[in-house]
Amino acid sequence: MPQFKQLNLARHQILDLVDAVAPGQKVQEIVETGTSSVVVLTPDLAIRIARDEIAARELKRTQRLVDELPEFSFQVPRSAAEILDEGGIVAVPTHRLTGSPHAAGSGNPKALKAVLDEIQEVDISGLTNFLAEPYVFCGGRQRLDVLHKIVPLLDAVAQEPALEIIHQLENQEARLTPADLGFTHGD
Repeated sequence: MPQFKQLNLARHQILDLVDAVAPGQKVQEIVETGTSSVVVLTPDLAIRIARDEIAARELKRTQRLVDELPEFSFQVPRSAAEILDEGGIVAVPTHRLTGSPHAAGSGNPKALKAVLDEIQEVDISGLTNFLAEPYVFCGGRQRLDVLHKIVPLLDAVAQEPALEIIHQLENQEARLTPADLGFTHGD
């Protein structure tokens, strides 16, 4: 798997990028907890800045997908301006969503089901170029190979049970028929 150089942007570089995609916006917070992107929050915008080539490619793909989605009964982070893609740096300004997150384990399960049902009903006929590769969150088409490569990294006592689980997964997948593409919350 190719390795890509991660960008380590200085604060002044981040602020310059914000000014390029959202002139005049006041930065409230710079969130650097993830490894794939930096998120800059202003009162009105959330600006994601990719840290490497893979993150940049995915950031552009997912934002194009979000912008092509139909209107929902809930908010999605639609683009607030054009994606900046210059000199290996990608910055995506989106409208900041209102509200606040639920604490883990809280929330209304019926409301969550309604959201997931609405997502599942999206007609993807014009969206297929923007959908994520199946299983991209766990290695994509090579996910089983990735799992096998991880096993030797586990403690010796955990390797045999891990291999058994992988073999069970391989057996289950061998019985599955290819499903039609669909839009999910992971796209």
